[in-house]
Amino acid sequence: MARTKHKQKASFAGIPRVVIESPDFIKLSGSAIRLIILLACQYRGHNNGDLCPSWTQMKECGFRSKATLSKAIKELVASEMIVLTRQGQFIKNKAGLYALTWAPINECVGKQLDVSATRIPSRNFSLERQQGWPRELEVPVQKLYRKGLETVPKVTLKAVI
Repeated sequence: MARTKHKQKASFAGIPRVVIESPDFIKLSGSAIRLIILLACQYRGHNNGDLCPSWTQMKECGFRSKATLSKAIKELVASEMIVLTRQGQFIKNKAGLYALTWAPINECVGKQLDVSATRIPSRNFSLERQQGWPRELEVPVQKLYRKGLETVPKVTLKAVI
């Protein structure tokens, strides 16, 4: 029997297991995880750097407010899961574009990216895991409540430069 060719290939959102197991991914909020999955759905293997989390697209995918979307984008950039490749401009009607950090940035013709195409990803999660994840364990903070002191873990995000 001869093999039949598939007429349609099913696409998928590929997030490597090593990325999901990284401390930066584990610390993400629910809305940031939803956004990274939606950006991974937009990635087709040749368009990294041309991923657009616009409000019109994301509201159809379950985001309920622009503030939540903005916080999720800032959280993903701060945790270095995505990188800004083109700054959005409201007056010129250009959307901000992003790239996933576990894949190399591709050449996006006609998009005028602020970042040039790369051959290797900006983050090597496998190498980070081999060297022992850079876990930053900080001293817990004590907060004063009406009923006394309560010790809570200190939560900090990396600064974006």
